Amino acid sequence: MFERFGFIPATPTSPATRNLSESLEVIVSHCRTIAAAHMALAEKVEGLMTEFVENRRFRTGLRTFARYHRRAAWQNLEMANRAEAARKNGYDELEMADVVSV
Repeated sequence: MFERFGFIPATPTSPATRNLSESLEVIVSHCRTIAAAHMALAEKVEGLMTEFVENRRFRTGLRTFARYHRRAAWQNLEMANRAEAARKNGYDELEMADVVSV
């Protein structure tokens, strides 16, 4: 009856467990791709800082923007590492939501 209304069963089924490793691998690759994009953006912004030597206020904004993206890259790498560890060691202690928010 629960399946009729679209409720997820409390115990994981065998196909879900089989696909869990594949899903975690997708999460790992996606998080690493996003982290690389954040890092590339931070590097481009830091390159722009050398062009605006006179305007200190704009340089401060660029620096803040670069720090934000470096922090976001670090958090995505942390999520990728957690998913990779869960894929290798077991899914019981997988915590993806307690990474500090950007």
